[in-house]
Amino acid sequence: MGKLTCTVLRGLEGDNALRLLGVFADSSATISVSGTQMGISTQYIGANSGTSYDSGKFKDVGFNSMRIWDDITEFEPQNDSSTYGSPGIDQIKNDTNISSSGLIPWSTWDNNFSSYQGFFDQIKNDNIRLMISLRDTGNNHGQGWLKNQPPATSADWNEWWEHVFAEVYWLNVRNNYHVDDWEVFNEPDNSGQGWNGTTAQYETFVQYTSDAIRNVYSRFLPGRTPYIYTSALSYPQAPANGASGNWQDNVFSTVGNDFNALSYHYYHSGAEFSNGINIAHSQANNAGHSDYPVWITEWGSYDETSSQQGIDPNCDSNEPCAVRMIDDMILGSQPGNHYLTGSEYYVWGPGSYGDSILDGNSNPRTVYYALRLGIRALQAGKPTYQSSTSTSDLDSITTKDSSGNIYLLTTNTSGTSYTVNEDLSALYAGSASTTMYRYDGSNADSSASGPAISSGHVSFSIPANGAVLLAFNSNGNSGTALDRTGWVASASIANTAEWPSRALDGDLTTRYSTGTSQTNGQSFQVDMQTQQTFSKIVLDATNSPNDYPRGYAVYVSNDGSNWGSAVATGAGSGAVTTITFSSQTARYIKVVQTASTGWWWSIDEFNVYP
Repeated sequence: MGKLTCTVLRGLEGDNALRLLGVFADSSATISVSGTQMGISTQYIGANSGTSYDSGKFKDVGFNSMRIWDDITEFEPQNDSSTYGSPGIDQIKNDTNISSSGLIPWSTWDNNFSSYQGFFDQIKNDNIRLMISLRDTGNNHGQGWLKNQPPATSADWNEWWEHVFAEVYWLNVRNNYHVDDWEVFNEPDNSGQGWNGTTAQYETFVQYTSDAIRNVYSRFLPGRTPYIYTSALSYPQAPANGASGNWQDNVFSTVGNDFNALSYHYYHSGAEFSNGINIAHSQANNAGHSDYPVWITEWGSYDETSSQQGIDPNCDSNEPCAVRMIDDMILGSQPGNHYLTGSEYYVWGPGSYGDSILDGNSNPRTVYYALRLGIRALQAGKPTYQSSTSTSDLDSITTKDSSGNIYLLTTNTSGTSYTVNEDLSALYAGSASTTMYRYDGSNADSSASGPAISSGHVSFSIPANGAVLLAFNSNGNSGTALDRTGWVASASIANTAEWPSRALDGDLTTRYSTGTSQTNGQSFQVDMQTQQTFSKIVLDATNSPNDYPRGYAVYVSNDGSNWGSAVATGAGSGAVTTITFSSQTARYIKVVQTASTGWWWSIDEFNVYP
């Protein structure tokens, strides 16, 4: 009789060990994808950060927005005037030569901002949407040089109003950093964030702050909209006992026209992520402001400090927090009262606490990889398609970008593995190869060749407490577009605020534009940072359908100086210009106009394919 061999599966218990041994098979599930667009995905996903900024990692994870805090001493460490309360609000409003009259000492503000200018330059270059939370103090009440916090006297209000005006003016008029998102204080219902006033005092604070911001825009930035957010309350927004809810309702009823966007905070407490979004939308709807975008300007407590599959007690059952986070991202891309315009994760880091995306040594925590997987499918306002699952254990959503890339994102929030049969024939009935991205106990956004799609059907496995993303191109391109992380765009001419980087931001609602008629010789160039092999480029002007190139020549280079002969020439004929050529290996691509027309030349998105 032979020996009986017993294998111990260390780290696996119960059903999971038996499943691996083949005693249990995966459960089966189906997903059905609608062919009718449901809405659009969330448009901005970013992080709270200080002015220390790791551009490479920030772009690698896919963030396109950031929120920073501005205590009054951050950019005005001391009063810029020797006379407290001067200049007065009306003096500034009536000064028709504010840039050089001396009423505001701009040289002092230049000096105050000098150590931050590199940060703002990089944020602009990376096309990151920046939100600034304005506070008259720090976390501890009494920090700063204002004599009363919140402001109480006319002199206090003059100082606060001038501070806000000067900051907005310096960033957007004296410089062109395009910072248009302004939050009025951080958690005024939480004394630990420095607010020491009543709801009524906060409402007055909103009025003065909003007036200063809008004064800059109406006088110096006509046609441009500032987004003014309130109240950034701590979650929940409207508890049964009323405290925070009454605060928010009062702000809406009293000063609802002094802001035009709504923010709140969410730290995983067992309640559904969507509950807070619903409450925020409902409050805006009830106040007659259904058009106000809703943001979560702080969300977190998805701690993953112990292991990649770390379980935080705030998460549901034994579900890893990072998988819950991806699931919450799916919820925020649902239409109606579930929809989030944007969100800012708390906090970027580096830090030693579990919530930070980077640890104390600036290395990514596991939450970094979960965010990257979810962002790949959900960011930048992609069209969304309802994806109905046969079990409540799975949540799923399908998105499609402007280049025809389709993303099938599914989470499994249970302890059971599933084999999934997905029918997307109503959206795409063809066949294609896929790339599979996985997040689970063994994979941190790992990628590999995925299962093939045949006649609009695909089968895949999703492990317990995991997430799977399948990506493919529906236009017959060989694979998806090349990853544009770190790419730099430039142009021979650009319209104000429609700079070349807009063509690489993944957002069809923004664009690069010449701002003037197309003429022979205008050029748009992309530095891909390293040599890439490619055979096709796509210039998408979906939202500017008449701004396609009337004539073009495409050049490639390895040094940005020696271009050689054009690899392709031709003319566009519609909103999307697809240009193919023999396979090239190069670092730089340049598209040169070879014709003229009265229409501008615009590129909403520029993509390169292998």
